[in-house]
Amino acid sequence: MSKTLSSDIILPVTDIIADTRLSDITLLSDSGHNLVWRATTGGKYLALKTARLTDGETERNLYLLRREYDLLRKLDSPFIVSVWKLLDIPKLGTTILMEYVNGRPLDEFMKENPRADTRQQVLNELLQAIDYLHKKQIVHADLKPQNILVTHNGNHVKLIDLGLSDDDAWRHKRLGNTQAYAAPEQCMPDGVTDTRTDIYALGLIIRLLFPHRYRLIVRHCLQKKPSHRYQSVAALSRALSRRRLMPVVLPFIFLILAMATIAVAMYMYQNIRRLSDLQNYDRRVDSLTLKLQAELEENHTTDTVYIVQTPAKKPRVNKSALAEKVRKTTERHYNNALYALHHLPYPSHEFAVMQYHLFQDTVELNRKHHIRMYDEDDEETIAIIYALEADVYDRRLEETACHSGLPDLRQALKEGMITRQQYDMLVRKLEIFWKDRLDSYLWHIEYYYRDLD
Repeated sequence: MSKTLSSDIILPVTDIIADTRLSDITLLSDSGHNLVWRATTGGKYLALKTARLTDGETERNLYLLRREYDLLRKLDSPFIVSVWKLLDIPKLGTTILMEYVNGRPLDEFMKENPRADTRQQVLNELLQAIDYLHKKQIVHADLKPQNILVTHNGNHVKLIDLGLSDDDAWRHKRLGNTQAYAAPEQCMPDGVTDTRTDIYALGLIIRLLFPHRYRLIVRHCLQKKPSHRYQSVAALSRALSRRRLMPVVLPFIFLILAMATIAVAMYMYQNIRRLSDLQNYDRRVDSLTLKLQAELEENHTTDTVYIVQTPAKKPRVNKSALAEKVRKTTERHYNNALYALHHLPYPSHEFAVMQYHLFQDTVELNRKHHIRMYDEDDEETIAIIYALEADVYDRRLEETACHSGLPDLRQALKEGMITRQQYDMLVRKLEIFWKDRLDSYLWHIEYYYRDLD
């Protein structure tokens, strides 16, 4: 019910308000142990809080009013109502001049069905206000929707009515509470209130703001024993933050778990497939082993019978391949002779010329053998002719090797073209060279002769 004073009030001179005249003084709240008025001064609104003056309660109500002023004047938070001065005003008595909040209580705010983000903002600001009080060693002790105003402009929180709050500087600790939001220890004669008492009331307010969210957190706040609740507003705020992040984090967690499950499944599938392949491979190996053993046993039996029943034939000589070997060997010697003709640094070229003619004879000799090997079928005749011509060639080689190059070397020594040391070295080289050539050729003759035998 609205009540307005019939006349203006003149305030004592103060540095807080420039205009000392109060007008349009209207009663806003008449509940509990105090009255709250709204007045106009200098074109602005301000709130006036006075004590309810009734028989038997006047002294207590004045005590609570002064106590609230003493607590509020030390605070400076955007989420807690500000007080300016405690004055004795005619017609009102002891009055707190305080900030006017253009808002509505929290329960009326909830009737407007605000959005979830707006309710979350209100909760965050309320937690900041209570945390600020606790850091100032103050326990509100009477948290309820009627003491939490939400402004019309911006939906910001303003915490009011600290008349029942606890503070270390005041002797009386327990002055009352609101039964619906009182913690169990507040209802016990010897109960002790502390910051965890406000945690209990905060749990009820969170349930009012979010009926279907934060249920576990609310249950934790409403534990009967204070030691089982959150021990501070900071701990409660962290729990709320983690709960808010769950809808964002859970999809990523499920995604990671799904990816891990798929990876494990693929890995197991690959291992199972690899194991299956190995088992198939082992079976194939065993099958092939048995098959091979059977074939070997069959071949062994067949070969044994074949050896006993069929005598082995004497292999025939491949005349074409034999002729090709002789031709390649001779051509290699011939190419060596041509290289020596152009590159060996001897004083006389007679040796190189002799080597050239000698291997021309070798080529002709082997060419004749090739023709005979292709034309003759009688292997014995080929061997005899081969041996005779090899003997003739051997004698020609000995005569040429022993005498062709030596006179020219002697002449070179006599004419001073080479020294004695050079002469001896060249003679040794000639002898060694032609002996090696002779031995090599004779070896080839013996080799081919043995093949034809």
